[in-house]
Formats: sequence, C-alpha cells, structure tokens
Amino acid sequence: MRQFLRNAVSFLIVAVLFATLTAATDPVVAHDILPLDQAQDPVSVGQRIYNQAHSILTSLLPTPRAYKLQFEFKDTPAGQYLEDIRRKVSNWIDSATTTPAKPGDEPFEEQDLAEASKKSVNEFPDLDAEGQYDPVLESDAPSVKRGKAVKMLMIAAKVYDNSDAWMLLGEMHLMKRLGHPRNVNLAFEFFSALAHGKGNATAQRMVGLMYATGIGVQRDYVKALLYMSFAAMGHDTIAQQTLGYWHYQGIATTKSCDSAVWYYKQVADKAIDRFKSGPPGGLTLPRAKSRLSDSDGAKPASQGAVAQQNIREIFEVQADEGEPVVQLYLGNVYYSGTEHTPRDFNKAFRYYMQAAKAYTGTRPQGDVPPQVKERVRCAGSAAGMLGKMYWRGEGVKQDNDTARKWFERGEELDNPASLHQLGLMYLEGVAGLEKDVTKAFSYFTASANMDVPEAQVSAAEMTLRSGKPDAHAKAFQLYSLAANHVNPPIMAIYRLGEMTTQGLGTAASCYSGTGFLKSVAERGDWHDITLHRAQRFFEVGDYESSLLFYLFAAERGYEIAQANAAWIIDKGLYEFGRDATSSNSLTFDYGTAVFKSTGLFPPGTDPYEVALVLWNRAANQGNVEARVKIGDYHFHGLGLAVRKEKHKSKTDSADGASDSESAPAGGFNGAYVNWLYANAAQFLLSSLRLRKGASPQPPQYEKAALYYQVASDEHNSLAQWNMGWMYEYGVGVPKDYPLAKRMYDLSYATNSDGYLPVNLALANLFVKSSLSTIHKHTRYILSGNGVIALTRVLLAFIRGEPNVFSHYAPDAARKQIKHTKGAIPELPEDQRVDGLKDSKDWEELWMEVLFMTVLAGVIGVLFLWRQLIANEPAAQARRAAAAALAAARPPAPGASAPGVPAAAVAAMETPAAGDATTTPSVVAAESAGPAGQTQASTGGSRCSLWDGVVLDWEIVSKK
Repeated sequence: MRQFLRNAVSFLIVAVLFATLTAATDPVVAHDILPLDQAQDPVSVGQRIYNQAHSILTSLLPTPRAYKLQFEFKDTPAGQYLEDIRRKVSNWIDSATTTPAKPGDEPFEEQDLAEASKKSVNEFPDLDAEGQYDPVLESDAPSVKRGKAVKMLMIAAKVYDNSDAWMLLGEMHLMKRLGHPRNVNLAFEFFSALAHGKGNATAQRMVGLMYATGIGVQRDYVKALLYMSFAAMGHDTIAQQTLGYWHYQGIATTKSCDSAVWYYKQVADKAIDRFKSGPPGGLTLPRAKSRLSDSDGAKPASQGAVAQQNIREIFEVQADEGEPVVQLYLGNVYYSGTEHTPRDFNKAFRYYMQAAKAYTGTRPQGDVPPQVKERVRCAGSAAGMLGKMYWRGEGVKQDNDTARKWFERGEELDNPASLHQLGLMYLEGVAGLEKDVTKAFSYFTASANMDVPEAQVSAAEMTLRSGKPDAHAKAFQLYSLAANHVNPPIMAIYRLGEMTTQGLGTAASCYSGTGFLKSVAERGDWHDITLHRAQRFFEVGDYESSLLFYLFAAERGYEIAQANAAWIIDKGLYEFGRDATSSNSLTFDYGTAVFKSTGLFPPGTDPYEVALVLWNRAANQGNVEARVKIGDYHFHGLGLAVRKEKHKSKTDSADGASDSESAPAGGFNGAYVNWLYANAAQFLLSSLRLRKGASPQPPQYEKAALYYQVASDEHNSLAQWNMGWMYEYGVGVPKDYPLAKRMYDLSYATNSDGYLPVNLALANLFVKSSLSTIHKHTRYILSGNGVIALTRVLLAFIRGEPNVFSHYAPDAARKQIKHTKGAIPELPEDQRVDGLKDSKDWEELWMEVLFMTVLAGVIGVLFLWRQLIANEPAAQARRAAAAALAAARPPAPGASAPGVPAAAVAAMETPAAGDATTTPSVVAAESAGPAGQTQASTGGSRCSLWDGVVLDWEIVSKK
C-alpha cells in the first residue's frame, strides 16, 4: 500500500510539472492586432501588445523558469522522498527541454540587464506609425523573434503610449533584462520619455540616477536633484533614500540635517512597517552585503563554496557522531544561511532536534561537570530555536502549542532566548496562555539581564508604554545596550534614531539621529535588492552590470557599495571608453533589427576620477582603507583633472608644477640623490599600468601626506608605513629620520604581517642615518673650526685633561644662534635626538637584519636550485642536439663532404664580388660563442653551434 501511494504521488508530481512546463513554453505565435479605429479601448490594445511581446521575450530565455513545489511535511520521510523525486524530475525536464544556444544568442538570465542600439527612439527600424508589425511565427529563429518582440514593445510604447512598455524598454536597454543587449543612450531616452510624458516616479528616479552617476549622459547633479525630487514627491522609496543621503552629506545641495532626517524617517518607517508585517519576531532581514576587497587575493567564489562544503561535510560527520556543539552550530548555519551556504530549514530543524535530544533530563543542580553543562546549554539553545521555527512556521507547519512546549523546555534548561519568546506569548495571549502584561515584563527583564538584545528591545518598548517620568531615560539605556551587539535588532536602531533626533531620554543630536535612521533604511532594504544583484553579477563575471548596480546603490549612501564600485574600477575589471561607435562594440543582428552594445560612461571619462569620488564618499563614512586610497591617488596624481583648488596662489601653482623639487636638500645624499628620492613617486607612476582614459596630473604630495596621516591616526598599518617612507625621503613632509622610524615601528605594531617590509625599511634607514652622521662630522672637520677643534682635542689628550672631546662640538653653531620668541626652543644636549641613537633598539635590529639577510640568501639559493632542476630537461635536450649535430658536422673549408662536390663547397665558402657579408645576428652569435664551438669562415655560408642552438646554413643574398 505504501509503495502504491508513493507511485501515485510521483505520477501526480510528474503530471503537474509537465503541465506547468507546457503552459510556460507553448509555441509563441502572434495574433493580429485590431486597427486603432476598430478597437474599443486603445489602452487595452497597447496593454495587449505589451503582454504578447513580454511573453515572447520570456519564452526566449535560455532555461525555463524553475517551479518549486512547497510541502508542509518536508521534515518527514515521505516529504524527503517526494523532494528527491521532484528534484530528479526537474533535472530531467531541464536537460530534455533546454536547447543549445546558437551563435549570437547570449545566455543572459531573466533578471539581467542589457545592451542595445544607439539609434534614436524616433529612428527605430521598420516601425509602422499605424501600429502594424510582422507576426511572430513558430518557425522564426530566436533572434528574429526577439527583434519582432522589441518592435512590438516600441509600437505599444510610441503608438499606444503604454507605460509598462516604456519601462520595460528602459530596463532592457539599461539592465539587460530578458537577455537584451545594453545601450545606455537608448535607455536614457526611454526613461526620459516616460518621466516627461507620464510623470512616472520610477522613471524620474532612473533619469536622476543616470545624471548623478554619469551613465549614458554627462554627470549633472543639478538635473539629478531635480528629477530625484520629483520622484520623491511621487513616494518613490529609493528616491527618498537618495535625497536623504545627499542632504546628509551635502551632495548636489547644501547640507541640511533636518531635510535628511525627514527623508530618512519616511524610508525607515516603511522598513519598520515591513518588518512588523512578518511572522512573530519580525520579518527576516535581508542577507548581509559582501565587501569585494575582503576577497582580494582569496580563492574564487566557486572554490570558496567547495571549501565550505567540505568543511560542512566534516562537521556533519561529527554531528552524526553525537557532538551537540557541532549539531547546534550546523543548525544555526542552515537556519541563517551564509555567503556559500543557502538557508535550509529542513536541515536546520534536523540538527536542532539532534542537539535538543543531547540532554533529556531536568535542570541539573549543584556541581556539574563541564561536559554536562555544555550539553545542557546546547540542548536549551536548540529547544529555543525549535520553538521559534514552530511559532514562525519555518520548515514546519505553524503550531503555537508545540512552540510553547519547546519554549518551556528551553526555560527548564535556563535558555535566555526561550524566556523572551515566552514573554511575547504572554504579552499577546497566544498558545493557550492568558494575556498577562506583568508576567511578560518579568520574562523580558530576566532575559534582558542575560544580555539578549531582542529582550532588551521588548523591555524598552514596555517601559515606554508605562508613561513613567523616567521611562524615556530607561528605555534609551535598554535600546543602547541592544544596539551594542554585533547584529543589533533593527527596532533598537530605529528607536534610537527617533529618540536622538527628538531629544527623548538623551541630548538631542540631529546628526547622530540621522545616522541611526540611515542604518535602518540600509539594513531593512526589502524595497530594493540592488546590492544583492550587484554581488550576483560579480560572482558570474559580469563586472559591467555589477558596477552599474553598485554605482546606483552608492548614490543612496551605501558605504559598501561605494567601496565596491571604486574597487572594481581601481582593479581595472571594467573597461572604460566603449560606446556604440567604437570598434570594440558588439553588434547583435535580430533579423528585423540590429543593435549595438555600449558601455556605461561617455567617451573621455577618466576612470580614476570616478573612483576618487567614490573613495572620498566611502572615507567620509569611516572607511579607513578608502582614505589611504585617496592618498595614493594624490601621490600619483590620478583622478585630479577636475579637482581645482579654490584658493590657489601663484606660489602654490609654481610649487605644484614640481612638488618634488620642494623636498629639503642636505644630508649625505647630495643634490642628485635628493632629487632622485623626491622624484621617486614619478618613477613609481611611470611603472603603473594606467587604465584607459586616465589623465594623470602633477602629484600632490602634501595632500597625500595629509590623508596618510589621518589614516595613520586611525591605526592603519599601510598608512603608517607610507608616512614613514615620506618622512625618510622628505616627500610631502620635512625629512625626519626619527619620525620615519617611529612610523615604521607603529606600522609593525599595528600589523605584525608587515615584519619583512618594516625591517628592511628600518635597515635602510639605519644605514642612511649613519652615513648622514658621518657626513656631518666630515663636513665639520673639513671646515676651519673643525681643524681648530681637533687640535684642541689632541692638546687636551696630551695634557691628560678630562672631557677631552668637549672641545669638539659640530653643533656648537646652534648655541650661537639667538633664540627668537615664539620659536621652537633647542633641547639640551643630553635630550637631543640626532638620527637614530637608541643602541638597544639597533642591537636588536642588527640581529633581525642578519636573520633576514640569511633568510633571503637561503630563499635565493632554493630559488636558483629550483630553476636548475626545472631547466635540466631542456639542457639535456640541447646537449643531445649538439652531439647529434657534431656527429654530422660539415667538412672543413676546402674539403668536400660525402656526396657534395668540392666545387660546391668552394663556392659556398668564397663569396662572389658584391655579395653581402654574414648577417649581424649570425656574426654576433659566432663571436660570442664559447671556446671550442665550430666556427665558420668570416664570409659566405656559416654554421654556428652555441649552447646546443643550431643555426642553419645561410646563403647570404646579394644586395
């Protein structure tokens, strides 16, 4: 009977999947559209054309849309069996129905964004003003179907003024939606037509974003602000968030904290309403965003996923062996999901159940072994999570009574999260519990005292409702405690933003309150998944689309989007300078229409200028690495073409033309070496591989030093090392060896991974400091005062006087200088630091330098040995070839080889009158050959053997 039921259910699943697939992939044949004068409603006709075109384009996607069946009993054996059957059937259908892509059919995904022709909207090919078009036949090639479908959308948009058609055309040409090629110029025209003709808020926002980012048009923040303001008036959430950030930072408008609060409050209110609309405990927050620079130099995403899978498999083996800690860990991983591990409530439920059964007794009393305590803790946490899954209906059928029982089990094992959940049940009066506010508050307080952030928020909410005089102060304290966690509850951040801006329970601070509301808007961004789409495009290698979405998110104030977009540009992953008229543009022929792809930015856009703006905005939001990048750009003169100083005097201009020459001279190096050090940045710049479209400007070392110094104060090891280098060579700052050593030491103290470069720099600094000291004494001795001083020293030594070297004072000239009021006073001799004189430090440094030298020598020997081993097969082959050729060596001059007439040999050896001499390459090879190699005569044909390399006989041609 059981087998019969399994077969019946399997047959039912197959029938449903086939019916769904057939409905989704029916042959697309266009129906004739009624003429406009016969249509009852032109709006319905335009909508009908749009629906038909959208259906055609959807059917052309490379793979059919996945239809997943949801079961309420997936945790049961029957549910697992049905899930396996559904997966096998789905894979079989996909493999049977997916047709291979033809040349010219690009395998884009449905939600992707695209590229298209640079033709004007009014010049679309073969567009009939009366709304007629060629029907789409089943026998048409996919490329022809696409061309006809796009023409249908144009008819729906232009002839019937269908808003959906305008919007879809804009998204197809900007975002490669439905697999269409990207053309930002045409996309801008589509969005502009919809924004002007219909006043569509989304289209107005898209036009504003394109003006703000410079995509498809020249960047113009004045127009961007205008369009974005109209979109915000139309209640567009993304436009409101963008204007909040612009007013917060003073972008495109003057800084206005009140305006920023007003915009961010609207977005935050929508986010909190969406959060409360979810199951008990609130809607799950969107997945955390990924920072691309963290993966720089790491394994690719695919390899990282494989590594994570291998680790999970090891943990799963340990979990099956009964390790409660591992069982609880795996349950949390599958419940929350990670970058390489998708959420899986079924597996989470299974591991939570195993951990909950690790301890089945009551709360232990008295002294308990550590192993038992750990089992009790894991069992209590797992019980609380099982109750949460039953209450929210995650992976199991929603059941309040079962959830309460699991919470009570967690309470028995002293689990703080279970106490909070029971308090919520008493507060709402569910699961058979009578509503009891007092008991709920006691549960909240007990859980909050055990540092559960959600309980602290619930206790603060009830405190606010109490109406007591000190309610706001106590609530603010509880919200602050909850916000100090790694992943604070979104309600805590929201309440802190409200209370801080209004001065409730704390001093009013508009700027801090805006920061809280901004965080709520960015964390609760259910209204838009731009950042997640950008990450997905980056993982599949579509860097252009990834950059597009990161740029749009950057305008809304996402610091991680600003850093990611700048990182993509800085790494050269996106090629600038590609437009529809360039030779490297892609052309797509769709039968009745030809489309040309374009890049994102207009020709002539400096990539470093775009990146510098993004780095600067990220730095203003606390990104220290971005501040170091800004210093690098000023050091190399990148992205500074349009960054003009407002108050630049003629002197500054002269200095800026050659900042390197302003470095202080002196020391043992001499004028030439000082010039070389000061121009080191120019040498480094010449070795850089600049991106296409870059416009390097004169470096600004002083500003670079300023940015490095700020980042150094924020404990960035790279900035500290850079400051040490600049103090060592006197670039952008006065030359100062003690400060250089201090910066190098700070760099190593901040990040011990910089052991090698720091110690090499310190060794170089020590040598330079010693030579500088020797140069100073030599210069003093060669002067007239030095000779007199040495004579006095010798006389004092002969007489046996104490302190004989008191007469030798190369720094005595300093004492003769009269101190000026307000100047830096001279230090006493016993406190004066001249160079690096800490003997203890330098003794340790010499040992480290000796160790590093030996280590470098060992590494060099190993490298050479490796090269010799790697080249041994090639050397053997060369020696074998040389031996073979020596055996078949041509006869000496004047002697005939076997089978070769002597006259022919003589003719080859004696050049005729007017013949050219041997080619320089052959002469060089022969003259440079080692002793013992075969040498031919200086004229005529030659044969050279050099390290096994054979030069063929060469008949020198006549001039």
